[in-house]
Amino acid sequence: HMGWAGVDMFFVLSGFLITSILLQTKAGVGYFKNFYARRALRIFPLYYLTITTVFVVVYIFSPDQRGEVIFSLPWYYLYVSNWGFSLLLLADPFAVGLTWSLAIEEQFYLVWPLIVRYLNSKKLAVFSLILVISSLILRIVMPYIYTSATIDYGELFYHATFTRLDSLILGALIAVAYESDFWKKLLKIFAAPVLVISLAVVSYLVYLNPISPLWDNPPMYIYGFTFIALAAGGLIVMLTTYSESNLLRRVFRLRFLSFFGKYSYAIYLFHRIPILLLDKIFKENSISGYPGWFLFSFLALLIPVIMALISWNLFENPILNFKKNFEYQVSEVKTPSPEKTTP
Repeated sequence: HMGWAGVDMFFVLSGFLITSILLQTKAGVGYFKNFYARRALRIFPLYYLTITTVFVVVYIFSPDQRGEVIFSLPWYYLYVSNWGFSLLLLADPFAVGLTWSLAIEEQFYLVWPLIVRYLNSKKLAVFSLILVISSLILRIVMPYIYTSATIDYGELFYHATFTRLDSLILGALIAVAYESDFWKKLLKIFAAPVLVISLAVVSYLVYLNPISPLWDNPPMYIYGFTFIALAAGGLIVMLTTYSESNLLRRVFRLRFLSFFGKYSYAIYLFHRIPILLLDKIFKENSISGYPGWFLFSFLALLIPVIMALISWNLFENPILNFKKNFEYQVSEVKTPSPEKTTP
């Protein structure tokens, strides 16, 4: 019931990696052009191919959902589906509802390069800290200053961009802190305690409602997002500052994990499709019990990986070759690119 936290962890990682690149290239030629072109080449082709395919299939084979398909199209094509879910205007009958997180990412990509370009490191750090704190405060005070029977605060806080900024911007704040050796060393000292304390708090919040730790658990969707982000931030600092021989760093360099990092974007986009199909097949054939559960889980993991491998080799990688026309102009050593870790 905590699988959703993977998206929160990625928000922090994305904020860290993207901001690292922006800081290292902000004085370079083609700053905006190169960033937006590389992001578009990585994200748009597979995203639009996936949602278009799903919508066409649903429109053809499920006539009763055609009206909903037509209504949903602009929300997804304009990368604002997260607001549709926040305001309870969009349902999620399709396999592409999970792209709400990509909508938040794209909104972040659209604005953040402008902010990084025109603020120095000190001002950017202060601004980032204000955003992190404001996002948490907004989730705390909003139910008190505005109440309405038409608002589901769990849905709103989970999907709205402004209430998820603490995760993205916390990662960005770490990248800004790395501009200073003093702050980088200080983060290294506190990383492990922050990780342990944050995980303890999140575990307690799960304990409050283990059956539904997110949707029926206000403490989780008010405070939990911040503590999950702090845990992810602590882990990122540990993995980027500890000795190369550290056990934790050796574990995270395992080729098994690198494999999933490389193909994670397609796996994320595709994974709901086989789950929905398998669920239908298993119910229609009365496949149940532990053998059925293990078979379902195995196939639900295997099929998206196979689909991602096919997608990478036949579709994504050929398109990514065009990125050579938009190379980043950096003056220092490059931070590992986020291209291979985008979900």
